[in-house]
Amino acid sequence: MKLSVNKLFHLTGHQASVYAMTASADDNLIYTGSSDKMIARWNIAEKKADNFAATMPLAVYQLLYDAKVNRMYAGSGGGAVHVIDLTAKKEIKNLILHPNAAIFDLIKVEKYNLIISAAADGSIAAIDADNFELIAKNKLCDQKLRSLCYIESSDVLLVASGDGFIRVLELPSLKVLNQFFAHEFSANKVIKHPTKDLLLSGGRDAHLNIIEWPSCKIMEKIPAHNFAIYDIVFHPENSLFATASRDKNIKIWDANNFQFLYRIDKEKNEGHINSVNKLLWTKYENTLVSTGDDRSIMGWQIILEE
Repeated sequence: MKLSVNKLFHLTGHQASVYAMTASADDNLIYTGSSDKMIARWNIAEKKADNFAATMPLAVYQLLYDAKVNRMYAGSGGGAVHVIDLTAKKEIKNLILHPNAAIFDLIKVEKYNLIISAAADGSIAAIDADNFELIAKNKLCDQKLRSLCYIESSDVLLVASGDGFIRVLELPSLKVLNQFFAHEFSANKVIKHPTKDLLLSGGRDAHLNIIEWPSCKIMEKIPAHNFAIYDIVFHPENSLFATASRDKNIKIWDANNFQFLYRIDKEKNEGHINSVNKLLWTKYENTLVSTGDDRSIMGWQIILEE
């Protein structure tokens, strides 16, 4: 498999590192959050900022959009989850779930109607998405919790942790069912392969792990980047996936055989000049969007060649 890459846009406006990004109900629109305390919306079809912005009290490290109720959840550097009603354009709740500990991931589990947060103090919390009551909370370790992944077929939650372990949690109790060591220094990202009984994980050791599920056996450890891997996302049609790293590069991989296909970098593609923090493979013409420490939002067209 061969591919080519076209840079579609380079958007600026944030005044500090961009850590958070999420889709919206409209395929053309995405939201970003930054350590400049701003949430911004962008129209990737028109390649420009949209008419929405919100100021938060502290840095924004994670965003979660809930299309069911047109609501945004913003995880802050101070451990609060700000709940924003996008229809009314106002904050409706400020939930202090992890006092003084930055929130690094937020997900919704529809089966249990839960919003789940992972924080820098090693704690995880679950709240009811309707009434915002705390359902469960657990401290898993003394290091940062970096990534959450719900596996619907197994009805469990995976947590990638700063102590290098990936933990398997029961829902809704958040009790640990299993754990295994995955990465030296820190496990930063874990994701379920959309069509195979496999997990993919990335860590501070710059390795991409291919893990058998549900045995949790590590099948392959690929030296994928030069520095820490921060994000892994799959193409909407599941044929490709991308990794983002502190080494300033984005890499594109074959999702069937895990072969490396292409590196997006500054020299060849006018890519990021600092750490790449977040990726989003959108439904709008399958555009891959990336954000980083260089305060930029970039769009990439990935073209498969026969």
